[in-house]
Amino acid sequence: MVTVVLYPRDQDNTSERRRRQGERGAGPMAPAEPAMTSDPSDVGTLTGQLRAAMRHGVRAASLAAHAPGLVDLLTAGTPGSRDERALQAEEIIRKATEPLGPDVGTAMRIMLGLEPGTWHARIETRRERAATLLDITPGAFRRARHEATYLRDIAWQIWQTRRTGTA
Repeated sequence: MVTVVLYPRDQDNTSERRRRQGERGAGPMAPAEPAMTSDPSDVGTLTGQLRAAMRHGVRAASLAAHAPGLVDLLTAGTPGSRDERALQAEEIIRKATEPLGPDVGTAMRIMLGLEPGTWHARIETRRERAATLLDITPGAFRRARHEATYLRDIAWQIWQTRRTGTA
C-alpha cells in the first residue's frame, strides 16, 4: 500500500497552478483546445510523436498500445473508441506516405511497420530492408538527411492535410 502525503507547500503550489490555469481559461471547465492548430511548431511535435511510435510500428494495434498520444493528436475531435481512432490514425499515416513516391514511400512504410512482413520486425531489421530498397546502407539511412527528413515530410503532409481539410 502506498500512502501519499501532501505537505502544505504542495497544496499551495496546486492551488497556485489552478489559479493560473483559471486566468488563462484552461481550467477543468474550459473547453479542450484542439490537439493540432495552424501553428507550424505542430509539425515538430508530430515528427517527434512519429519517431517515438516508429520503434513499435504504427499499425493500429501498436498505436493503441504504445502511442495513444499520437492517436489523440491525429484524431482530435473524432468520436469513437481508442481502437477505432487508432485505425483512423493508421490510415492517416499511410496516406501521408504516398506523396513520398514509390521508393521512399515504400521505404518509410517499411520503417513504420505498415508493409506486410514488417509488422512485428525489429526496427533494425526494418531499417535494413528500407535501406536496401533505397540502395544505401542502414547507417546512411538512419542519418538525418534520410530517415529524419522523411519522417518530417510525413508529418508535414499530415499537418497540411489537416490544415486544409483535404482528405
